[in-house]
Amino acid sequence: MQPEFGLTGTFSIVAVDPETGACGAAVASRYPGVGRVVPYVRAGVGAFCTQHWHNPQWGERALDLLAGGKLPEEVLAELLGDDERRDKRQLAIIDMRGRATNRNPANADPSGIYWGAMSGRFYACQGNTLTGREVVVAMAKA
Repeated sequence: MQPEFGLTGTFSIVAVDPETGACGAAVASRYPGVGRVVPYVRAGVGAFCTQHWHNPQWGERALDLLAGGKLPEEVLAELLGDDERRDKRQLAIIDMRGRATNRNPANADPSGIYWGAMSGRFYACQGNTLTGREVVVAMAKA
């Protein structure tokens, strides 16, 4: 089985600033043009990232579901429900109330070396093809 949209060795963060009401996402990768296929953000709604076996078709749909009142966990459940590649996906989502959730691959490719995620109120950070857990821990600490 091959990734339908390619493979992104990536780390990213989604976050909300409770004082300003701003939301955003940041991403870094060895994959050129990663900013067009991983992060999705909508003012007043939240942010979503799809990576590893990413699916850019989910970006706007995830934000639409969030805007429609679904909780972040419900959005991920709906996206992954009938997805035969769900065990390859790494996802993160946050709403404007700072509720965040991650989904890590249960069957990452061996090239993934290390993948992981951390989340808390107002942020979620995640990565794959990393050198170790210290990358995700440093992102969460910052």
